[in-house]
Amino acid sequence: MAIFPQSFPSTPLADPNSRTGTYPNITQTLFPNNQIPKSRLSPGSQILLKYMPLPNQPSLPGLPFNNYQFGLTIPVDKDTITERIDFNESSKSQWFGRYSWNEETGFAANPSLGLNDGNVLYTRASQWVVSNVRTVSPTKVNEARFGYNSLFNNITQQLAGKEDVDALLGVPVKVTDPNSFGIPNIPLSQNLTSFGNPTSSPFQINDKYFQFVDNFSWVIGKHSFRFGGEYRYNMSPQLGNEFPRGQFYFDNRFTQIYTPTNATTAQPSGGYTGADFILGDTYNAIIAVALAKADFRNSEWATYIDDTWRVSPRLTLSLGFRWEVAQPLLDKYGFQPNVQLNQPLPNVANVQDLSKHPVYVRTGQGDFYEGTAFRYAPY
Repeated sequence: MAIFPQSFPSTPLADPNSRTGTYPNITQTLFPNNQIPKSRLSPGSQILLKYMPLPNQPSLPGLPFNNYQFGLTIPVDKDTITERIDFNESSKSQWFGRYSWNEETGFAANPSLGLNDGNVLYTRASQWVVSNVRTVSPTKVNEARFGYNSLFNNITQQLAGKEDVDALLGVPVKVTDPNSFGIPNIPLSQNLTSFGNPTSSPFQINDKYFQFVDNFSWVIGKHSFRFGGEYRYNMSPQLGNEFPRGQFYFDNRFTQIYTPTNATTAQPSGGYTGADFILGDTYNAIIAVALAKADFRNSEWATYIDDTWRVSPRLTLSLGFRWEVAQPLLDKYGFQPNVQLNQPLPNVANVQDLSKHPVYVRTGQGDFYEGTAFRYAPY
């Protein structure tokens, strides 16, 4: 990793504010003594610099500096509880119950910094089961069982719920969910190590599954019948998105010196990513306007009957039938889109025949931006 200074004695730096002309006939002046004045330091970059550690290793001559060393640790905390109960109500009724609970928290520090841009992975799972076996008669037995399973998984940032760095930077797109708080991702080029939280968090699931099963056994002569059914209700809420805090790219293009070589081209030289960064001159920015959320739900049910028929001491037949219904997952919020392909698209760009284009299908009034928190306004 490299920590960059305010001055860059060996790297010619052009003042981007002095640049005039049109490419390739560009003129610019250099920063005096190759040092950027304090008045030109970007307030946002100065805020971000507090999340970058100071050098802890001696700098070697030349680039890269290799002046920071960090020992990576990944602590994990796990807790588990399992409880079981068996209860004999009578000789004809036996109850069984079990409860399991698991919780795990893992912290992964970003090896680039190890200060405040680590990721936290939290997982919690639980299970409830209650069943009853009831003997109706010597030839009739019923088993009923109810189960509940849940899985909560959340991958988020070290500063989630603690510090909204985007608000400190004055990023126009507000981070409204505290679970998204953290450091924007800052890709740097040349010899500088990128820093900030990854772009792919937070992501959160909170799945719940409810199940009821009933089985009835009945022995009639040489036939052993079993029949019953099952019902299951599934809930799968999801929340997350890419680039919730934004990603801001920096390289050396703003402090480069452009020297015309002919009527159509110019030769770039000098410039430094660290200088562009402390000037606050990002060349590309990506940010999500909101987290994507969904709450998928569906029901499943099934019924069955089977017969084990002992035809003779040497011949036994097992016959059965099972019918299952699994409904499609539907979004509770109504945000689930459907895309209909009329036919496979050719692997070429700019297909003029609109009949071959995908059809975007969703409920609404026909407004493309319906349900979204932004509108496109041309310059």
